[in-house]
Formats: sequence, C-alpha cells, structure tokens
Amino acid sequence: MKREALNYANIIYSEFDKVLIERDKCFISFNYAESFSDVYGSSQNRWSEVETLYQNAFVFCEAANEKMVMAGATLGQAKILINRESFFQAKSLIKYALDLSSSIPYPLDMAEAYLLLAKIEVHDSRLHLGVGLLNKALDIGLTIDDSQLLSKIYKPLAELSEQLGQNDKALEYLKLYQEHYSKILGETQSKIIAFETSKLDYLEKERQIRYLNKDRELYTAKAALTELQRSNERMMNTLIFGGLIILAIFAAVMAMQKRKYKMLAQHDALTGIFNRGTAQNIAENSFIKAASKREMFSVIMFDLDFFKRINDNYGHGTGDWVLKKVADMINKASRSDDIFARFGGEEFALFLPDTDEAKANAMAEEYRRIIESIETKFSGHSFAITASFGVTSSGEDDLSLDPLLHRADIAMYHSKELGRNCVTAYRPEIELSRSGYQKSKMAFG
Repeated sequence: MKREALNYANIIYSEFDKVLIERDKCFISFNYAESFSDVYGSSQNRWSEVETLYQNAFVFCEAANEKMVMAGATLGQAKILINRESFFQAKSLIKYALDLSSSIPYPLDMAEAYLLLAKIEVHDSRLHLGVGLLNKALDIGLTIDDSQLLSKIYKPLAELSEQLGQNDKALEYLKLYQEHYSKILGETQSKIIAFETSKLDYLEKERQIRYLNKDRELYTAKAALTELQRSNERMMNTLIFGGLIILAIFAAVMAMQKRKYKMLAQHDALTGIFNRGTAQNIAENSFIKAASKREMFSVIMFDLDFFKRINDNYGHGTGDWVLKKVADMINKASRSDDIFARFGGEEFALFLPDTDEAKANAMAEEYRRIIESIETKFSGHSFAITASFGVTSSGEDDLSLDPLLHRADIAMYHSKELGRNCVTAYRPEIELSRSGYQKSKMAFG
C-alpha cells in the first residue's frame, strides 16, 4: 500500500517543473517526501534523501506561507536527526515546528512535536520530563479523540510508567494502547479493501473496453479499418492517461487523509461557519461530483468594505459583532447544499454546486443587499456595512477549485476598484498582472 502510494506520488512529482502555483508546489513536494519517508525512512542509507526531500518541501511551503505543512516538513527532518542521534539539532527543529503548529493552531503536529521531545528526554534519562511531555500530547489526543495519535502516546507512557515503578498506571496505559491500536487496524483494513476494490474495478472496466474495441474491429469494413484503428489508439491513450491521473489523485488523497480527516477545527471559532481548510475540502469533493455530471459550479467571494475603520473607530468587539452578524444573515439566506466559509479576517466565500454564472450573480446581488440592510444599532453604534463581491463559474479547463478561487478573488478586488459595495463577475479582460493584483490587495485590503 505504501509503495503504491509512493508510485503515484512519484508520477505527480515527475511533472513538478510544470507546476506554476506555489501552493501546489508545496503540497506536491511534501506529499512526495511523506510517501518516500513511509517506504525508506527506516533505511539508514536513504536518510540523506529523505532529509533533502523534507528540506525542499519546507522551502516551497515557506514561499506559499503554508505553516501547517512547514511544521510537518520540519518534524520530518527532526525524525531523521533523532535516528542519527543528533538530539540537540533535532530538539531545535522540533521547538520551531511546535511554534509553527501552535500559531495555526494544528493539534496533530503539536502532539507529534511533544512525542518527539519526550523521546529525546527519555534518551537522556530525564524520565519525568518525558512523562510531562507525553501528558501534553495526551491532552491533545483526548481532546480530538484520535485513536492513531492516542495509540502512539499510550505505548511510551506504559513503558515509562513501568520504568518509574508505577505498575498500575503502566497496565492501564497498556490496555488503552491495545484498545486504540485494534481500532486503527480495523480502519486501515477497511481502507485497504476499498482501495483494492476500486483498482480491480478500474482494471475490469479497462478489460471490457479492450474486448469491445476488438469486437468492433472484427465487424468494421475494410475501407474504414485504418481510420478506426487510429481512433481506437487515441481513445485508449486518453483512457490510460485519464486513468493514471485518477489513480495518482486517489493515491495522493489516501496519503493525505490521515492529516485532513484528523483536523479538529472544522468551523471558524468566531462565526460558527466553516473555516477555509474544511470548506475547501468539502467544496473540492462537491466540485468533482458536479464535474462528473457535467454540472456548473460557481464561487462567490466577498470582502467587507472598510472593516479596519470599524475596528479602529468602534473597537474589535464591534468588529466581531459585524463578522458574526454577516455570517448569520448570509448563512440563513444560503441554500442547504451551498458551502459557506470564512476565509480569514473579513473575507468570506460561498461554493455553489449546480449553479451557473447568472444564478450566482443574482445570489451575490441578493447577499449584497442583505449585508447593506443590516441594522447596526444593536451593536451599540450606528454605521453602514457593505461588501464587495466577486463571482465566477467553472469552465471545461478547470480541474480543481484553485482556478475558480483565483478568478473570484480577482473579480472581488475589481469590485473594490469600482468603488466597493457592488458585484463583479469575472471576465478575462479584468485579469491583472501579478504585481498589479498585489497592489490592489494592498490598496483595498
């Protein structure tokens, strides 16, 4: 399973030089480093390769400001240093990764950092410090109720408790380890069966297509045989290439599931709606489903106008009231299948399955009026709330949500340039140069 994941990750990584978006480079390089480490991380003669891959991933993720993945890459390097018994350097990297993951916050990487620090303290015979660090990791594991993380914590806790003469605790921790480890084995087996079933189903369909093509060739007239063979070759190449892409994406998703599905914070703490990461994950799946049915998919992004003035003039408490009120009003007005998220600060996004551009524009205009009509006196102050909207819809060339988000963002900042409090649908002619786009964000942020 791990080697298949590495094979598919290697297919994607072979196209790395063609990738232009920094965020995509970050995820592709990190996914390849993780897959390579899963297969070769225990081989001493491959440690230098693993370490180099994590270092490269860190560089790309730092350029994309993806702190969560930066922390993961740093912890990957630290594990190699621990294997080499370079504990001082490893400890420095782990503390840096802990600071990164705490700033997000991302509890899984925080817990992983505490586990590695505990391992170093135990190696240096500081058993009580090791227990303290493991208990910090345990608090996180219990909070997010993650069996895989808990099994990694309970086992060393049992061993340390036994060394410290705390046999009752050691027995209790060992039982908890066995309970969670058994649960992990069941989940892993289910995933392996699902993967193998999908692979066999694909191979069977490929075989059926091949036989159908052979039958067609037998009954084709001699005059059309040459053209038919060429057509079949083109079709087979398309199917094989498409199949490879599907399998590569599937493998990448499998490798990253343990990180994506373990995230505790799915909702924005202030507004109660989805946060950016969770919304994009759900919307990506919805987009793929819509694309397979040849349905339209639209994205609306909006940014509250002059939000900084509200914070400066009336305080951050009033600013928070505005964010919660806007989120509540739009959430009530949106459809049950729509995905509504706070992207950060005063920026929001709606993902609209089975929605064309005309409908998305009408919805954006309705939401603009709703925001404009919000009565602010209940905040204790009187002021106006408006927002600038950007709208875009999917096209045949769109293979993921990233291009739609990019276009919606450009359209939204074009609304800022038009004077704010309006709706702009993306058109190629409003595409800005990279430098011009950055200047717009500085001017209207």
